Amino acid sequence: RVPWLRGHADGFVGESPNTAMTDVLGGIEFKTDSTTWQPWTDVPVHYQAQAQTYMLLSGCERWWFWVGFAGYKVETYELHADRKDQALILNAMRRF
Repeated sequence: RVPWLRGHADGFVGESPNTAMTDVLGGIEFKTDSTTWQPWTDVPVHYQAQAQTYMLLSGCERWWFWVGFAGYKVETYELHADRKDQALILNAMRRF
């Protein structure tokens, strides 16, 4: 889609380990947060930008974050593709 744009996702989610890339359900990022003892209210903006970029690159409509908090609790967050956010990110990258 954008020949100069690159990214390296942690992984992709499928129905089975052999799911073809054309059939994935979305992408996934694994994070740790040892600065807070509480799960996030929302995915932090800098991680949202990362996921929107990966969705732009991959064509996926969903991205998940699997987050370990302070070594004791794990939470999963789902983010959906946002074309407006993706356009803002792409325009900022072009200007850069």
